[in-house]
Amino acid sequence: LHKLYHTALLSAGIWDDDAFCSDFGTILGAVITARVPLSCTAIDTLLGLSLPSEQTVSRLGSVLRWGDEEPIQLLHTSFFDYLTLPDLKEPWAINIKHSNEQITRRCIILLEQELKENICNLTL
Repeated sequence: LHKLYHTALLSAGIWDDDAFCSDFGTILGAVITARVPLSCTAIDTLLGLSLPSEQTVSRLGSVLRWGDEEPIQLLHTSFFDYLTLPDLKEPWAINIKHSNEQITRRCIILLEQELKENICNLTL
C-alpha cells in the first residue's frame, strides 16, 4: 500500500512548491489529528490559510472523501499510518505532535478573536 500512496500523492501534489507543501501538511495534519472530522469550511475558519483548503483537498480524491459542508475523511486508515510513518522522508510526511500543537495554537487564536465578555448577553 505504501507504494500506492506514494504514487497517488506524487501525481496529486505540486511538491516543488513550498506553499503547497506547507498547506498540505497543515490541512492533512488537521484532518488526521482532529477528534471530530472537519469540513473544508471548518478547516478554513480554524487554520486561516491564505488559500481555501478545498484547493488542496480536491487534488486528493484518491485518498480522501469530502463534499460541500461534509467532513473530510480518509478513505482508509492505512493512509493515516503511511502519512505518519516516523521514517518517512517525503514532503507529505505528517508529524502528529507538530500538527496537534499547530491546531492548539490556532484554536486559542480563534477563541481570542471570537470570545467576548457576556457573549450570551445574560443579565442577573
